[in-house]
Formats: sequence, structure tokens, C-alpha cells
Amino acid sequence: MKSIQTLIKLQQRQLDEKRRVLKQLLDQEEMLKAKKEALKQSIIDERKRALEDVQTAYTLAAFIKMTEHQIEAIGEEIIQTQQKIETIRQEIAEIFNVLKRYEIYDKMKEDEIIFEENKREQKDMDEMGLRGFIYKDQT
Repeated sequence: MKSIQTLIKLQQRQLDEKRRVLKQLLDQEEMLKAKKEALKQSIIDERKRALEDVQTAYTLAAFIKMTEHQIEAIGEEIIQTQQKIETIRQEIAEIFNVLKRYEIYDKMKEDEIIFEENKREQKDMDEMGLRGFIYKDQT
């Protein structure tokens, strides 16, 4: 019984660790998306400045090219992060399934022990009742 409890605790720890990793990856994904949007906004802002300032207009094309390259790199990083998230989610599902199997097995064993204890108790009670009946009949 103790070994199954140990396995359950181990699975719970693994599940908790994977959930922490998932949380970190989801936070990283959100940060990357925000960074991507900020870069898109910077292109819009720079275009507005270029309309007002001639010197900014000269560097606008290079700025847009560099920023679009950064946006593309972040997009690839987002895709990689999403793949990691999906992998972690699958691992979490597998660990959860194993954990549930262990918990169900543990519950079945507990129920079996309780059933056997009740059966023994009922047998003892029946025997005491029978002895009482026999003793009563003899007197």
C-alpha cells in the first residue's frame, strides 16, 4: 500500500512540475506576442514621424526592414514556444492519466481491505450470535 502511495506522490510532483513549466511557457508566449505587437506599433509610429521629419524619412526603410526582420524572428520563436506548450500539455495528460490509474487502483485496494474487514467482522458477529443462541438453548 505504501508503494502505491509513493507512486501517487511522485506522479503528483511530476504533474506539478510540468504545470509550472507550462505556466512559464504560456507567460513567455504572451510576452513574445506583446513584443511583436510593440514592434508593429513602432513601425506605425516611425512612419508618422517620417511624415513630420525629413531626416527620419531617410532611415525609415532601413528601420522598417530591421523591425520586420525582428517581427519575423519573434514569430518563429512564438511557433517554437507553442510547439513546446503542446508537448508539455501532452506530457501533462499522460502523467495525469497514470496518476488517475494509480489513484483508482489505490481506492480499489482500500475498498477491498474494508470489504474483507467487514466480512471478518460479520463472521465474528455471526459466530458470537450462534454461540449465544446455542448457550441459551442449553440452559
